[in-house]
Amino acid sequence: MLPNQNAKGVIQMAKSEADREKRDKEIISQIDQLKLISLCRNLVKIPSYLGDEVPKANYVANELRNLGIEVTEIPIPGDFPVNAGMSLGSSEVMERERAF
Repeated sequence: MLPNQNAKGVIQMAKSEADREKRDKEIISQIDQLKLISLCRNLVKIPSYLGDEVPKANYVANELRNLGIEVTEIPIPGDFPVNAGMSLGSSEVMERERAF
């Protein structure tokens, strides 16, 4: 690559980075911080132990619908192995989580 071509690439990267930063600031300025805090507080109040995540998933789905976002729900069969891939000791972690 010629030095001049390299300089063009660096300038182009800087412009695209500046464009991204401008876009990010614009997006962040549109966030209703009080609404976001309220959503987070409500979300953490809903218990969601392994195998019992439906209430939290329903809350998120309803909030997305309220924002006008299309939601597709995929049912999980009742015999889904919720402990698939769990490592040893994870039941102890779950018990501590429930106690919290």
